[in-house]
Amino acid sequence: MEEIYIFGHKNPDTDTILSALILEAIEKTMGIYKTKAYRLGEVNKETQYALDYFGVKAPELLEEVEEGRQVMLVDHNEFGQSKRNRKSKNNKSC
Repeated sequence: MEEIYIFGHKNPDTDTILSALILEAIEKTMGIYKTKAYRLGEVNKETQYALDYFGVKAPELLEEVEEGRQVMLVDHNEFGQSKRNRKSKNNKSC
């Protein structure tokens, strides 16, 4: 099983970043270890403050999503907000 990418919308804010990190932790708690949180843009000052306060590292920046890659979308309601306007049947929105 290939790694499942978890990410939110472009220009991520605090709830987007934290939602991806939390969903990764939940999935791993449930035994789904091949999940990883990513971000689609730079971390803003407010989000960096929250991450620093809780001692959490920001997710890695995701530059590209391969066609057919399984993803889980968080804090996301329009495909236009995503990487490369994804419209795959392999997506799960949360």
